[in-house]
Order: sequence, then C-alpha cells, then structure tokens
Amino acid sequence: MRVVSDENLIDGFQLKSQFNIMGDMKEFFKKLNINYSDSLRFEKPIVKEKVLKAWKKNKDPANKWLGECFEDELNEKKHPKIRIKYYNCDIGYAVYAAEDIGTHKFIGEYTGVVRKRSFSMIFKNQYCVEYPVGFDTLRRYVIDAQDTGNFTRFINHNSIPNVEMKSALFKDGLIHVIFIAKRLIRKDEPLTIDYGRRYWLELFKRPIPCN
Repeated sequence: MRVVSDENLIDGFQLKSQFNIMGDMKEFFKKLNINYSDSLRFEKPIVKEKVLKAWKKNKDPANKWLGECFEDELNEKKHPKIRIKYYNCDIGYAVYAAEDIGTHKFIGEYTGVVRKRSFSMIFKNQYCVEYPVGFDTLRRYVIDAQDTGNFTRFINHNSIPNVEMKSALFKDGLIHVIFIAKRLIRKDEPLTIDYGRRYWLELFKRPIPCN
C-alpha cells in the first residue's frame, strides 16, 4: 500500500493506468520509478546459495505439491487478465480482475529482491513479504518489492480477502510466494489479501482495518 502525495500527477495518468498488455504495464512501472520484474531477484549471489541450501534440507510436501500444480503458470509467467487502477490518495493503486477468476486459480507471484531482513527498514518499507527458508534456520529473509516487483505489489488489504498467499517449491529449488483465488472473483472486483495482525500491530503499530 502506498500513500500518493501528488494527486494531480496521478489523476493525469489515471486513464493510462489500466493495463492488460505487458508492454504497457512495464511503461506504467517506469512512470512510477519502479523496476518491473516478473521473476525473483537476489540481492547477492550468497543469499541465493543460502536459500537453496536451506530448502534442500527442508522440503515440505505441501510446498512441493503447489509447485507442481502451478508449474506452467510459474514457468511461463501466466496470470489472469488484470487491471491496475488508481483508487484514492490514501490507498494509491489497486489491482482489479479484468475477467472472472475461478476459485483456487493462480493469480500471480510476488516478485522483488530477496534479501536478509533488516529491522532498520521495518518502518520505512511497506512492500516486504517474509520469504520462507525452512524450519530449522534462524536466518530471516524478505522479498522486497518497494523498488522492484510486478502487479502483485499493488494488491491491497481486506479483512475478508478474496486472495490468499501460499509458498510453492518450484523445480528450480526455490520457494515462490504465490497468490491464489480463495473464491470466484468477478470481473471488475478488486483483488485483496489479509495483511495479517503482524503487519498492522508489530511492524507498523497501526489499528487493524475492518475492510
């Protein structure tokens, strides 16, 4: 979620901020000074090495099943038709379904830069999602989509969401954080997830919104 301060600039770009074509979406990201990436990136090669090593020891059957179930979507970067549209000055942008999306259908992958979690960034960066690295490691990593990511970074919070996040172990040996429809999502309906109590109470000390 981003607070937009220059409403005139955003309003002037509003008609161009509804995208179905990948080229247009990349141009939209460029206008916002965000690097578009439909794949995970790693801050340093050593981070990727440590993550791969951790998951060799901690293969969860459920994660592996999800990776196999959505192999084509992850491999070919498939996702339903979506639209990014300006919502308001408090929320910024939101993601809308440009077609009906069936229950349990793949929506997209949360992409960005995988790096070690930094407590100094907790109050500065609202686009970090925890990146799981197994059960017996004390290392904490995040996917940071503040400056690099795809359309999923614009999916907003709702206490009764229509989308959920899951961890899928792909054939590349890496965990991919994916979004799946919890129910039938109708065309023109906003895509939402529950950010969770930790986001609101621990990280940002904010009250939990009721919608």
